[in-house]
Amino acid sequence: MILVDGLSRVIRSMLRFGRSDHPIDATENEESTLLRRSSYTPSLSDTYEGFEQSFTAFQLCIFHVICYYLIAVLCFSYFFENWTIIDSLYFATVLFTTIGFGDLSPSTWTGRMSVIFLAMYGIVLLGIFLGIAGHNLMEYQTKLWDRQRKDVRSKILRTVEQAAIERKETGDSQPSEPLESQRAVDVSLCREIGQVVLFKSPILFFVLMGGVMLGHAEGWNMFESIYFTVTAGTTIGFGDYHPDHPLVRLACCFFLPLLVAVLGQFLAAVASVYMKRQRRQAERKFLTRTMTIYDMQAMDENNDGEVQESEFLAFMLVALNKVNKDEITEIMSLFDRLDVSKSGTIDMKDLVVSKAEIFRGVLGDSTVPKGRR
Repeated sequence: MILVDGLSRVIRSMLRFGRSDHPIDATENEESTLLRRSSYTPSLSDTYEGFEQSFTAFQLCIFHVICYYLIAVLCFSYFFENWTIIDSLYFATVLFTTIGFGDLSPSTWTGRMSVIFLAMYGIVLLGIFLGIAGHNLMEYQTKLWDRQRKDVRSKILRTVEQAAIERKETGDSQPSEPLESQRAVDVSLCREIGQVVLFKSPILFFVLMGGVMLGHAEGWNMFESIYFTVTAGTTIGFGDYHPDHPLVRLACCFFLPLLVAVLGQFLAAVASVYMKRQRRQAERKFLTRTMTIYDMQAMDENNDGEVQESEFLAFMLVALNKVNKDEITEIMSLFDRLDVSKSGTIDMKDLVVSKAEIFRGVLGDSTVPKGRR
């Protein structure tokens, strides 16, 4: 069906090219067709979707999780160790999360060979998807918090503006306080870490309560449950506390990956606060520098003796390590390919010519009328 549909589109395209003898009308038809198809054709203005947010990543994650657990059950429950299915699932979970409680371990050399393979497969592949899952959970929580924070900021700005208007009407002018302003901008490190903890607290509370519930099922007290949750979530896994009840082990197959993903992302976010703070300070210091003749020569890509806004922007983005030079080159190459007329701008005619070039590639025809180019 796909082949037939493709052939029918090619035939319709050939008929469309052969029907018109008027170049201007053909161009107008191409423009209308281009506009009509733009409503459902993926474009550069669509939101960029990275691999971690894509449905493909979700599909691959589900596929590899099923394969991993299926191999573990076959190896340890049917072929080598004669464990229960729940124990095999639990052992596979403890293995790929690298917690390693030590309460279960293979006793045969074939079972240990299986562990070597599963460790490589689980830690490398599933570890990647585990990080993606934790990142997406934290990102979702951060977006919710940012939305609430924007609402609060808007209310504060409206209050400040109203107060400024009232002071202006009453003639009461307060002196500026640069030290206080700088102190407000330059937030302390402890406060930034506190903000990260506050942002992530809902999801952290959720996983912590999950650990407490599992500990309660095992007969542990509150402190022992929290101790188990933290040592397991940080993949320390001393093994002094580990689940023994079959149902708790089954629940850990779902809980432990979530716990490791969330707690790992949280600790990474806390650790990155210091690095981001140092990076911001370095950027502020860099932006206070003066521009020299050597800077102008480095920015002037086309050697015309002038620095255009686009050249200045590209240079500063690379200098601040926001992007690298190769990425800028790739983006500019894309612009050059889209700018068919080489006018320095992209207009509707460029898009129409690009569309005609695509048809030429599909039809294998190098004799497209000039009015359609």
